[in-house]
Amino acid sequence: MGFHPVIDYKAISNWDELQYEFGVSKNFQIHGTWQYRGEGNSNIVLALAEGMRLVRFPKVEIDQNFSGEWDRERKKLKREVIFAHLIFRPLIGSTFVGNVEILQIDSCEISELNKSLVPLRPVNRLHKELRVPYATSHADFARIHSNPSTNVDYCVEIKPKQGYLTKTIFGEETHLCTFCLNQFLKIRSSKVSSRSDYCPLNLFSG
Repeated sequence: MGFHPVIDYKAISNWDELQYEFGVSKNFQIHGTWQYRGEGNSNIVLALAEGMRLVRFPKVEIDQNFSGEWDRERKKLKREVIFAHLIFRPLIGSTFVGNVEILQIDSCEISELNKSLVPLRPVNRLHKELRVPYATSHADFARIHSNPSTNVDYCVEIKPKQGYLTKTIFGEETHLCTFCLNQFLKIRSSKVSSRSDYCPLNLFSG
């Protein structure tokens, strides 16, 4: 018999109206040592030395005015929690999808983190910073050993990107995937100086 996950599809189509109980840890503070794990376009991830947990902080543009919009950011994180618990976990299993929790963080804590992170972050990422007073806590599946000072973990992330063809864009026919189209957009907006040689279509086509 095949595996048939039980998924609440109502959660997919009715995010904001779904009455899903989840906790919010208020006035969260990072105690002890932490490690800058990395960042992408939208988030910075820190690894906590205690508890084998990760904290994922949303980033915003430094010159962007977000006054009064934090409730929208909290709702966005709520959707991530619902997705992890009600969709992703039933599909993959609780062994590989841990508990996700929303953290409420004081503005002073965020300010101190920004100062500490500047020398650790890539220069081309410094146009964004931490300002949102919410983050999410996740299990650190990149760590196997509970004591990293005496043991070494090796983790490989496979991130194929979006590998489907976009037939048209702005009414014009195209034969590029979403990833490659974004590469040209980044060049045009001066976010990168050259496009990547990688194309996910090469990976998926074999």
